[in-house]
Amino acid sequence: MLRLDFDRNMHTAPGSHWNVHAERGAITSLLARNNPDHRGELSKLHLPVGGARMRPCLEDLLQLLVEEFRFDAMPDYRQAIEQGRVRWRRRQLAAMVRDDPEEAVRVLHNELGYGLTPPASGCRPVRFDRLRRW
Repeated sequence: MLRLDFDRNMHTAPGSHWNVHAERGAITSLLARNNPDHRGELSKLHLPVGGARMRPCLEDLLQLLVEEFRFDAMPDYRQAIEQGRVRWRRRQLAAMVRDDPEEAVRVLHNELGYGLTPPASGCRPVRFDRLRRW
């Protein structure tokens, strides 16, 4: 039904994107059967894109299946999903800091009051190629 693609070398589409593989009949009847609020309308789906700043993670898709499609879940599913999402977003944050250490230093020092000492080897350059990528 849905496939999340990530290709860091992609130049003809966003590097991280959803592909929807859904013949209207199958997904429409699944939605209508499991979640009457949707009435089988694909336009009522809320496809997660990773929050305000991050790429989507598997946990986003799992929550979509439970919340929108009403798939069965364990009683504590939300806690497990949220823990996985925190791990993923921290990993993404670390990658962003590596791509733009100057901005990380600026925020930590100027906005949050941290004292920072640059490495003896010099500051790592900003990876503008990654910041500009579609």
